[in-house]
Amino acid sequence: MRIAISSLILAAGLATAAHAQEPAATAQATPAPAAQDPATAAQPAPATTPAPAAEAPAPAQSPAQSPAQSPAQPPPQLPTTGDGAVLISVIQNVCVPAVRGQNLGDLAKAQGFKQNRRDQTWAKPLGGHKAYQVVLYPQGSNQDVCFGEIRFAHGQEEPIVSALNIWSFVQQPPLDPTANYTQPVDPDGLKRVRRSWEHVSSNQSIGLNISTVRKPDDTPVNKAYDLATFQYQERKF
Repeated sequence: MRIAISSLILAAGLATAAHAQEPAATAQATPAPAAQDPATAAQPAPATTPAPAAEAPAPAQSPAQSPAQSPAQPPPQLPTTGDGAVLISVIQNVCVPAVRGQNLGDLAKAQGFKQNRRDQTWAKPLGGHKAYQVVLYPQGSNQDVCFGEIRFAHGQEEPIVSALNIWSFVQQPPLDPTANYTQPVDPDGLKRVRRSWEHVSSNQSIGLNISTVRKPDDTPVNKAYDLATFQYQERKF
């Protein structure tokens, strides 16, 4: 009888032990996470885009630095051909020395002028039409003035005026522009466009002027040519 009871107690203890071990077995039966695919595991991390290289800073400009200046323009050149060149030659080679005391007739003759004995004027052809001329008038008692006129092709006064403007500019000292205006009707009934240049110092005045002359309706005074008068003067104070 004692043996039978002992057997029952042993059996019950074994059953209890088996039941206590069941959760551990269950826990052990939980599958482990699947192993990572070797290819995936070996795959490198995506490359990161490299940061752009820092640009070198622009060289700092000095506050006093100024932009490069354009080269100075060369002085205007005197014309060597045309009516303007002829008139400049007359002023330089006849008028200037004449107002400084030399004989006008001798100077004019040396420059190819011929004298009209009737009115004592001196004339030199400009070229082209025979009516185109430079005419010099006698100085008379006013020895510091050289006065004349130029007869030229219709409508060609601008090259002449431009030549005198350049000549005035390149003189030493330069002659400054002092007048440029139109007189619609002068006392003699003619229209004049006057332009002049002058240098004035404390003891001297040097002046040049030219006036184109036309009728009030702006037609030429002569059907063969246009007309302008000119005057060069040097005065001492």
